[in-house]
Amino acid sequence: MKSQVEPLIEDFLVSICFVGEFSLKKELQIIHKISQQLETRFQYWEILFVVPEAISKKLEKSADIIRTIRNFRILLVNNDIGYYQRRMIGATEALGDVTIITSINEVEQTDICALAEKTFSSNKIIIGKRKKRFFEFGLIYPLLRAISSNDVSRSYLKTIALPRSTLNQVLTRSSAALDLRYPPKNTSQTYSTLVFSPLKDKRKSAFLERYRLSVELVMNATDKFLRAYAGFAALVMFSALFYGFYAAVIQILGNPKEGWFSMAAVQSGTVFFIACGMMILSHSMRRLIKNTDQPEAYVLVGEISSLDFFQNANAFNVVHTAQNSEIADGK
Repeated sequence: MKSQVEPLIEDFLVSICFVGEFSLKKELQIIHKISQQLETRFQYWEILFVVPEAISKKLEKSADIIRTIRNFRILLVNNDIGYYQRRMIGATEALGDVTIITSINEVEQTDICALAEKTFSSNKIIIGKRKKRFFEFGLIYPLLRAISSNDVSRSYLKTIALPRSTLNQVLTRSSAALDLRYPPKNTSQTYSTLVFSPLKDKRKSAFLERYRLSVELVMNATDKFLRAYAGFAALVMFSALFYGFYAAVIQILGNPKEGWFSMAAVQSGTVFFIACGMMILSHSMRRLIKNTDQPEAYVLVGEISSLDFFQNANAFNVVHTAQNSEIADGK
């Protein structure tokens, strides 16, 4: 008996997003393998690859392998766009009912097709997590986690799968770039975890990942930093004002040394003026950041696309419609 070929899944469109990190040749080879897996499982799917425009010439030299990858979209962005912003760009440009953002080091260690099916059926966010627990490195991450609105932990991986409805909600938030990497601490959305062991990062790439994360967390926590600084400035301002009143009372009721009151008044006034200015400046900067529609707006420099969702489409509906038309005409 001949083995029956399992029909392709047509219920939803799958988008797989990668961000260029390592060797372009190695990345394209792995992406080619993933495209072959998707081709045997889904009718509708696409792969997005977000890279800086600086590697345009390298892409031209890799044209042969790029042509072999079906439904492949290469998004060229400005060179100064950070890693986490590129992940957000991929999620924003994705067309899928299910969007999976992952990395070259992790995609081969998990069943990407099964992950897409599970995300669609459960309608929940699924995020990758390491099998082994790690100690946090240094003091900076516990500090940044304390002031961040996300559950920052080394145990979370770069792989995350989101259904379309949830992805739209995440992308509307100012912290979208970080929310696509770590779960928010306070959220009504349901997160599930997919536990697996990724390939080991090289020491250089691990250090780079820590640097990227530090920058993104600091940028994401800017509002909290400014609010805390404004509160500290207000405390200093009122302390200086209290010290000025104290100096005035001592001058009236006591017998201070000559010149003491003048020095105290100058000190109190100077500190009050500086603290008041810093408090106003901090609140103004917070309002400016909040009123900016997209403080980290990106510009797509170009796109190389080979989308063809209907390569294996059946022409039955077209033939059926033509036959109905002939019947209606009385032929």
